[in-house]
Amino acid sequence: MPPRPGVGDARGGRRTRRRVHRRRPRRQRRDVAAADFFLGSFAVAVPAGGLVTGVAFPVAAPGTGAGFYEVTRKAKDFALIAAAAQLTVADGAVTDARVAVTGLTHGPVRMAAVESALVGSPPTAEAIRDAARLAGGEVLAEVNTRSPAAYRRRVLPVVVARALKSAAADLEVAP
Repeated sequence: MPPRPGVGDARGGRRTRRRVHRRRPRRQRRDVAAADFFLGSFAVAVPAGGLVTGVAFPVAAPGTGAGFYEVTRKAKDFALIAAAAQLTVADGAVTDARVAVTGLTHGPVRMAAVESALVGSPPTAEAIRDAARLAGGEVLAEVNTRSPAAYRRRVLPVVVARALKSAAADLEVAP
């Protein structure tokens, strides 16, 4: 099954080591790329009777920080929209950026334009703000019953910027 547009983890034609380990009935083990594991809202690639037995992610490189920001109606509610970000910085410049949002479509979506805009520049407030503005053009928000699509499109750059700022702050306190 090919990765969905905007989702996946291909960089330069190679797949990363993010994997989910599953057991099928009759003790057959199968590893699935993390990008292919999540099929949609509350849907994952586990067959009937199957069981997730583990997950594997590469250890973050030195100089890596992560952040998350969500908008909810009330505490502990499902997010109307949320963003997760990870930045890796070396010699003062971003060498790798990962940004994903949820709440726009049936599943999480990577923000490739935002990621590309950050690589090569220092993680300053201005660079983060400029990159986050690109998030609005990447994907159309689907209609849902929780919040209007126009609202989610309008707050998307703010949510992405706040997740990125949190990731940048995490860089400063990383051991």
